Amino acid sequence: MLINSYDTKIIGRNIKEYRIAKNLTRKELSNQADISVTYLATTENGIPTKNGSCGINIICRIADVLGVSLDDIAGSNIECRQYKNVKPIVNRIMLETESISYSKLLLFKNIMNVLNR
Repeated sequence: MLINSYDTKIIGRNIKEYRIAKNLTRKELSNQADISVTYLATTENGIPTKNGSCGINIICRIADVLGVSLDDIAGSNIECRQYKNVKPIVNRIMLETESISYSKLLLFKNIMNVLNR
């Protein structure tokens, strides 16, 4: 999943507002989210990456550290890619997991890996 480049300003503004509300510096947030300070600054300033999008996994990690949902940061700006030969249930699961914290997504992934053995 990607977040469209035209939405980077909204996402960046929201991240910055939540970070300031939590009294976190960019360095503190970047350390806790395991990203570089430069990447966080670029994201907060709404500057898209070279491919024009932000990785959803990074946005999830930031949201998790800030204690907010993905919806709080990105709102309806998330787009699920439609892959060929993907079952409708997979797309539904992708849509349902958008507001789940990064740590819960990792737990879900681990459970699915165990069940898939």
